[in-house]
Amino acid sequence: MKLRPVSVLFIILLFIVASCVSRHAVVALMDSAELVMNESPEQAYGLMSDIDPHSISGRAIQARYALLYTEAQYKNYINETSDSLIMIAVRYYSNHNNTFYRFLSYYYLGCIYSNSKQYVDAILALTQAERLANEIPDGYYTGLLYSQIGNVFFDSFDYQRAKDYYNKAKYNYDSANKELHKIHAIVDIGRCDLELQEYDSAIAVFKEIKVWADANDDDYLSLLSWQNLSMCLLMDTDKVYTTNDIQSLLLQINDTDNNDPYTLRLLARYFLKTKDYVQSQSYVQSVLSQAHTVSDTIDVLFLKSQIYKELGNQDSAFYYYQQSIACQNSTLKQLLRQPVLGVQKDYYQTISEVESLKADKQKTELIIIFLLLLIVITASALGYTIIKRRNDKRNRDYLLVIDELSAKDSMNVVEIENLNSMISKLSNINDCQNTEIIRQNNRVHDLFLQQFAPTNYVLTRYYDHISDSRVADRLYKIVKEQMDIIISPKNIVKLDSQLNEIYNDIMSRISVPSVHLSEKDIMTIRLLLAGLSVKSIGTLLDCSIHSIYKTKDRTMAKLKKESYSLYEGLAKLLEISSL
Repeated sequence: MKLRPVSVLFIILLFIVASCVSRHAVVALMDSAELVMNESPEQAYGLMSDIDPHSISGRAIQARYALLYTEAQYKNYINETSDSLIMIAVRYYSNHNNTFYRFLSYYYLGCIYSNSKQYVDAILALTQAERLANEIPDGYYTGLLYSQIGNVFFDSFDYQRAKDYYNKAKYNYDSANKELHKIHAIVDIGRCDLELQEYDSAIAVFKEIKVWADANDDDYLSLLSWQNLSMCLLMDTDKVYTTNDIQSLLLQINDTDNNDPYTLRLLARYFLKTKDYVQSQSYVQSVLSQAHTVSDTIDVLFLKSQIYKELGNQDSAFYYYQQSIACQNSTLKQLLRQPVLGVQKDYYQTISEVESLKADKQKTELIIIFLLLLIVITASALGYTIIKRRNDKRNRDYLLVIDELSAKDSMNVVEIENLNSMISKLSNINDCQNTEIIRQNNRVHDLFLQQFAPTNYVLTRYYDHISDSRVADRLYKIVKEQMDIIISPKNIVKLDSQLNEIYNDIMSRISVPSVHLSEKDIMTIRLLLAGLSVKSIGTLLDCSIHSIYKTKDRTMAKLKKESYSLYEGLAKLLEISSL
């Protein structure tokens, strides 16, 4: 039966919807598990166990499942020794920007290697997590990390370094208000003191733990404190404790009906001390008859050698002493197959910090280069825009000057006729002085405009509508050349000569040093006498209209102060020039 395209599309749509629903359900279960992970690990483990790993799609969800499932196992004391699952999380989060999950993935990888007694690999993973510890705001997880590093060193018989890390864990638990975790860190510190034979410190620690345990009805810690206090009294050969002191502690332990190997070893030591060798031998056999650690084995073999030694059986005593030494050698050989953890830890930490610094430096350099490029590009674009606008404005201003000069040049005949008519009228009223001034002004205008009138070529190109930028650039250059010609030194000398001839040496009189006028002041007066507008003068001198007015007022004020007659004559000339 052949399916229609619509049916195929419908089936695909159903599959997509089912996948989305399944995905959301998995994410919801993981969210719930993570929410109760610390307060209710059993519930979190149950929720994670309800997820079918084969139904998970997407690398991000797979990595998160691997991390949370491993965390739930560890918090429920399920000692996983395979790194196949947690490595999914490690590989994913090592390349993604989720610092907290990256920290946890390295931490639990270190826990798994520690469980399988791969201490070098454990230290390497935990060092990677330690590098991220400063970025984790929660002191609880940092405390867990330092506790785990302490455990690795404790199991490797490096008790001083283990104690240092337990102290760090205690500080972080305290800052996170995790009182129970803090108490367990103190217990670990006491265990290190006991192994370091610092018995006074160990006794003080376990007495503190006993007080807390009694106040909080914690039977486990209470028993632990009795056990370790008893061990301190039995092991401390520098101080003589009565058997009653030790017996009172052991009676507290016996009241709990506890038969773990540690308690049985304590009782065996106690009866050896009291010379009850039968009871001591009985407890030694009880330890050997149940599951026990390598430390338990070494201790009971040594106790058996001591029992036989006290009984006078030197051969058996020597045999068990040899067995004890052989067991210790086996353990030491196993540890010596791995590099020294302390050095290895420092080495990996240094390498990690160097790599981190290199990565940070590379990021900083890339950011700086990017910012510099952005600044250069922005500055270039902004500079180009400003220069273009300024050139456009100058071009327009230059062309307006040309317009003004051209208009005056084209209207030269009309102005001359009007001025002649004005001269005739003024002659009739016998105002010879004003008539002469107007006649002189007319001559200046005539000569100036004839001299500086732009070429017909420029005017023709100016009024053409040209879209070609290259032609526009050429036009700008031509206009600029015309402006430069107007205020060139050669033409300025000509203009001054004409103005001096017509206006009774006006330029020579205002240019003397005693008048104290600057070059800009003199140029402004010169162009005003020539009849140019303030805007055209501003364009020629490359300054604002406001600046021209300010320069004019300042110049007139100086002249008024230095020579009132010169000021008065120039004021009349400027007034007539503006007609």
